[in-house]
Amino acid sequence: MSRIPDAELPAAEGSTGIYNNLHRALANNLALEKLFGDVGRAVHIASHLPTRTRELAILGLLVMLREEAGWAQHFQIAQVLGVSAEEARAVRDRKLGGFSASEQAAILFTEAVDQCRVTDDLWADTARHFNDVQMLDLVMLAGFYGYSARVTLALGVEIDEGLTGIDES
Repeated sequence: MSRIPDAELPAAEGSTGIYNNLHRALANNLALEKLFGDVGRAVHIASHLPTRTRELAILGLLVMLREEAGWAQHFQIAQVLGVSAEEARAVRDRKLGGFSASEQAAILFTEAVDQCRVTDDLWADTARHFNDVQMLDLVMLAGFYGYSARVTLALGVEIDEGLTGIDES
């Protein structure tokens, strides 16, 4: 159970009215929930990364951080966006050999961003696969999902009903 109660969320104008457990917890402060959601949408909508690469990087970061609720969401989302369940499990299990060089680079780079271990060599190696805007997108993606994972873990947000955690996926 979340460490703070879920807030009631009325359907906002122009909203789908669909919220996950994290958003219900964050809605105890609607201004912060909106800003959080805006940044979360931006790292997807404004991204210049291939959709598949972006989802693989998110999965890699979430499994590294052991963030179950986010993993559960993105395990499902990734499959809609072209990542098979088997590929998601390969990321989970650190079996990256079946992915393209750019996909592997994105996964490893976002993890390094989160751990504050981006070296000039790692940047150069990753930048062989991505342009400057995409490199910025990778940094922002890692920053957001690292932040999101820490918020989710601190609040004790549970996996949404019907989804599965890291080990069960």
